[in-house]
Amino acid sequence: MNPLEKAFANSIQNFLNFPEQRFLIEEFYGEGSSIKVSRVVLSGDIKKSQVTSKVVLGKTITESCIDKSMANYLIGQCLGYLNPGSEFQIFVSFDS
Repeated sequence: MNPLEKAFANSIQNFLNFPEQRFLIEEFYGEGSSIKVSRVVLSGDIKKSQVTSKVVLGKTITESCIDKSMANYLIGQCLGYLNPGSEFQIFVSFDS
């Protein structure tokens, strides 16, 4: 990742670590869960971005917590603040 992409990744990760977002993540995916941003790719004009992330599931894993919607929502919300009006793709995987 280039320095701008690293800055975007760090900004998204910091956003996900705010108490309000941590609460939503743990409420949705279970206690001890977190979302890690592994890669950000920006287009040359920064009007398109791709974010690759991983939901690290906590102690209890159920079928209902294998849902990408909360991760997509939170990362999309942050990208809307970082780069308003741009297009983005979010890729989410799961790990335990």
